[in-house]
Amino acid sequence: MIAFDYSYENITNTTIEERFKVKFKPISWPVKSWKEELLVSVRNIVESTNKPIYVLMSGGIDSEIVARILMDLNINFKVLTIRYEYDLNKHDTNYAIRFCEKYNIEQEIVYLNAKEFYSTGIEKYIEQGYRARNIYHYLQLFLLEQL
Repeated sequence: MIAFDYSYENITNTTIEERFKVKFKPISWPVKSWKEELLVSVRNIVESTNKPIYVLMSGGIDSEIVARILMDLNINFKVLTIRYEYDLNKHDTNYAIRFCEKYNIEQEIVYLNAKEFYSTGIEKYIEQGYRARNIYHYLQLFLLEQL
């Protein structure tokens, strides 16, 4: 049972709300260990779509855990990594690159000028009517468009 329905379509001349939708469903089940919960959640997500699976891998522990769960389940996936200009996240992205090379995972790297994106790049989303309380939500929309 999946806890939510989601969709994203990159259609020009539509608002963000028309492009990206998440609808949560009421759920209840016995509490499991964190790894069992991840295994169930990942299986549910994979079974709910016929689209390619991507992990947004920053080089941190959270994205690595998701990648390892997919590997444990023998599910094919690709990795998308943001590399900020001026090597602002060089340590993390280098780790993500080494991880993908070690496990032969296809990786796409998106180069982004963080200062420019967060000062003016988010304007297109605001012009489309999207308002976020957390500035990183604009980055999530940008990444969805990259996929």
